[in-house]
Amino acid sequence: MSSLSASDFYFQIGRQQIKFPYVDITVVANNRNVGNTTETVWEATPVGGRYIRPPVSAGAKPLTITSLSVNDTLLGSGAQRIQIEGINADYTAFVAAYDMNGSIGFTTPETYFRVNEIKVIQGGSCNGDITAVYDSGGANQSIIGFIKAGTTQIIESNITRQGMFTVPATPPGVFQPQLLFSKIGFSCGKDDEMEMSLLSYAPGSDVAESVTTVFLYQNSVDVVFDVPIQYPAGTDLEIVAVKTGAGGSGRCAAKLQSILRVD
Repeated sequence: MSSLSASDFYFQIGRQQIKFPYVDITVVANNRNVGNTTETVWEATPVGGRYIRPPVSAGAKPLTITSLSVNDTLLGSGAQRIQIEGINADYTAFVAAYDMNGSIGFTTPETYFRVNEIKVIQGGSCNGDITAVYDSGGANQSIIGFIKAGTTQIIESNITRQGMFTVPATPPGVFQPQLLFSKIGFSCGKDDEMEMSLLSYAPGSDVAESVTTVFLYQNSVDVVFDVPIQYPAGTDLEIVAVKTGAGGSGRCAAKLQSILRVD
């Protein structure tokens, strides 16, 4: 492998040979109140607790987008428009933007197999928690996208603020360098004692494998992979934590970072 030069990289972006949102990615995850059972490191807790992955067999479905506030509407004082970076059933990535409709909510015309990011792109901070719910039938509903109340408009690309990420496939005919994960940093709050892990789910599998596990006591640990990891398209990654001590508030965070390589 050889590194893709910066000049070639930006030239190819300009010619749309490299396409957003996934030229590279940083997964930034937070959980303010981890308990004594394993939880996903994301802001949906305690609303979501452990992220419930929609079953692979269910395929792609429309999402129901709802806010807990009537002010999160296109003409309201809160979040007016949101953007979702989604994954199709064939694992290709796409981006869609929507006008918010407050507590009434709406159903997306597009279907989603996974959501890698949901963020406010117009308006003020969201006045209520915003959820993206995947309905695989009956009582099988999963929150697969979440924006915490008070979150402001986000400009940056290629950052996902959920504790989950699905590795996208490269669309046919589109040049894209290999997405390799190079390191992950874990941290926990004062007086907190934690076990934190990065889990992976192979494409088409609902069974998790533990990739990296660390034990923390009110500190931070960076784990640099000796050989950067390239996961197959469709691999689900999930960052989880469990509180193993009696003290602390259960606050933790993680950052999973990638690099680019091209043959």
